[in-house]
Amino acid sequence: MSLKTQMSYLLRQQRQAGKHAQNAHHGATNADYTHIYSDNSLNRHTKAVASFAKWGKEHGVTHTTDISHEKLGEYCMDMQAQGYSAWTIKAGITAVNHVMVQTGHWTHADVFKATTWNKQNPDRHMQLKAKNKGEIMNNRRQTAQEWRKENATLYSNNRRLIDTARAFGLRKSELCHADKNKPAIVKNSFFECKGRLYCFVPYGKGGRPRFATCRKDLESEMRRMYDVLQVKHIPTTMIDTKRFRDVFVHKNEASYRKNEFIFSGKVSGRLRFHVQRREYARERLSEEFSRWGRYNNTQVTVNGVDGNKTAFRIVANDLGHGRIDVIGNYVEEGDFE
Repeated sequence: MSLKTQMSYLLRQQRQAGKHAQNAHHGATNADYTHIYSDNSLNRHTKAVASFAKWGKEHGVTHTTDISHEKLGEYCMDMQAQGYSAWTIKAGITAVNHVMVQTGHWTHADVFKATTWNKQNPDRHMQLKAKNKGEIMNNRRQTAQEWRKENATLYSNNRRLIDTARAFGLRKSELCHADKNKPAIVKNSFFECKGRLYCFVPYGKGGRPRFATCRKDLESEMRRMYDVLQVKHIPTTMIDTKRFRDVFVHKNEASYRKNEFIFSGKVSGRLRFHVQRREYARERLSEEFSRWGRYNNTQVTVNGVDGNKTAFRIVANDLGHGRIDVIGNYVEEGDFE
C-alpha cells in the first residue's frame, strides 16, 4: 500500500468520525486532529498528503512509521525553497498532523509546530508569514472604519451589502450567491426571537448552517432594510439547525429557482469582507462580555485577549467557526482595553 493510500485512508476515517461529532466540535478551544468535520476539509487534507507522499517517495518515506518531525520539517523547507506560499505549507503540516495523530504515533501534545521547529533549527528557519495572501492578512488589521473612510465611494455604492456583512458577520459566499448547491441568503433569512435579530445562513464554512446574531448597534438599520419574521425559538444544536435548514430550503425553493437572492456573486474584490467580520467580532465580543461578565466563569486567552469562555464560544458560532481559538484571527491584545 502506497504512502498516499495509507494517509488518505486515515483521513477518511477521521471524516467518518467527524460526522458523528459535530456538536462536540462547536466551542472547542484548540485544534482537533482526531476528527475532520467537512468534506471540503477532507479534500484539502487529501490533496496536501498527496503532495507530501510524492515528496516522501523521493526521500525514503514510504510508510507512516517513517514520518518524523525532522522529515516533515525537511519537506516544509523544500516547499519554502520552491516558493510555495505559507498557506500551502501550513496546509501540509495540518494534514500530516491529522494522519500521525490518527495512527497513534503522535498525540495532540507533540504534533509538528513551525515555532518549535524554528527554535530547534535556527539555521533552517521556516518562514510562514503569508505571501500570496499577504494583502489579506494586512487588511485584517485595518479597521472597518478606516476601510469605509478610505473607500467612501465604493462603500456608498455597496452600502446595503457591506452593512449587512457588518451587522451579521457574514462571509462573501454567504451573502452573495454564486454556487447553486450552496444558496446564499434571501429575503426570508431574517428572524427575530426574544428581542434579538438573526440572519439564517443555510450554508456556511464546511456546509454548516447557523443563525448569526445581529450587532445591537446595527439592529435598527437592518430592520429598515429587511422584513423580519417573528419566531418563538431559535435552534441551539447543530442537529436541530440542520433540520431547520431542510425545512427552510424547501419553503424557499421557489426563490432559489427564480434566482431571487438579495446579492449576486459578482461584486468588487475590494470590498474586504474579512475587515467587516473583524469589526463584527469585536463588537459582538464586547456585547457578550457585558452580558456574561468578562472575567466570570471559565477563562480563556485568545491571541492575548482574556475573557469569558462562553462569550468566545458564542461569537465563534456567530462567525461560523467551530473552535474558539480561531477568534484570534479577528481580535488581538489591546482591542478591549
